[in-house]
Amino acid sequence: MEVILRTAEGSVGHTNLGGGCSMSLLKAFMDDTTVICSKEDETRRMLTRLDVLMSWCRMEFKLKKSRSLLIREAKVEEATIFTVAEQQILTVSQEPVKSRGRWYDSSMKDTRYFHGNYVHGDLSLDFCWVSQETQESTHPCYQEEAWLDGCYNFSVNANSLGNVESFTMLEIQAKVTDSKNRVTVVKTHRGPEKSKWSLNIRLEDYTDGYFKPGLPYRGKVIVTRLDRTPAAGEIILVTAEGRESSSYFSRNFTTDASGEIAFALCGNLTNFTSIKIGAQSLRFELPVSPHEDWLWKQKGFYTSSRSHVRYLRQWFSLSLSYVQLPQIDSPLQCHQRSNLPVVYTTRAGSKVLFQYQVKCNLQS
Repeated sequence: MEVILRTAEGSVGHTNLGGGCSMSLLKAFMDDTTVICSKEDETRRMLTRLDVLMSWCRMEFKLKKSRSLLIREAKVEEATIFTVAEQQILTVSQEPVKSRGRWYDSSMKDTRYFHGNYVHGDLSLDFCWVSQETQESTHPCYQEEAWLDGCYNFSVNANSLGNVESFTMLEIQAKVTDSKNRVTVVKTHRGPEKSKWSLNIRLEDYTDGYFKPGLPYRGKVIVTRLDRTPAAGEIILVTAEGRESSSYFSRNFTTDASGEIAFALCGNLTNFTSIKIGAQSLRFELPVSPHEDWLWKQKGFYTSSRSHVRYLRQWFSLSLSYVQLPQIDSPLQCHQRSNLPVVYTTRAGSKVLFQYQVKCNLQS
């Protein structure tokens, strides 16, 4: 097939895409061939040349599976007819063509599945635990079959998937077979990871992971459950350590109704070039093996408790002076006032003159 295509290309050349760009006018995969020409007469010459070459090889095109599409000035032209072996090639407007399980017409869109209607057919679901290291299933999958009527809600008991080791994630594979056209579509989704805890802890701040010497560092701990709802009333240990593992701060906090904790590190931070902030749950501790405990520490966890670690870097200023603006949670409205405490460092007895600018974003 490659010999035939290369011989046919020499009779026309390349397709002109404009702007000095061109491409090969013949594309092939297995026994399927696509002809892309920039002019109508070139297309006819190419079809004639292909017909002659196929006759020499004692082969012929299957016109039943062949389609044509002519686009002129960004519009589909249906009056022009192409022929091969003195037989007409149907246009995609006359007869849509099927490609990889989908049907296309002159709009070049999936005519059977992109019109907003729900799909009805057979649904097959596979649930498996997949190892994060080998990406292979660690246990026989749990299967469920149902009739899909546009939408299907499902839930699976984790006990039916079997007990597996840590560092695995859930893999869900859905296979839908349309009852009308018998077209099958398969989709795979991975996640979430298997967890021994019912909490997720995340550390955030307003300074993008930096702290300024002489100024307080303000951070936030966000605690949520596995369903991403706020975890209120949870006891969280917040710690801060220097580069030499010297303890600087350690205190227990309780999350508010939003599942958040706001804390501040005050005092002289000039002796630290980096600070390690940790947030650890004190309620969910499970006994683990030494090897598993080492693996959790490699992932950034303290011990068997659910925790999170964030590393801070010192912000460097050539003048050794620092200023810190507070974070505004919500934008101010017109004619609304707000008092912002601006914290800064300066030499004793010096006078500081601030210049500021207020920007307003107009929204329609």
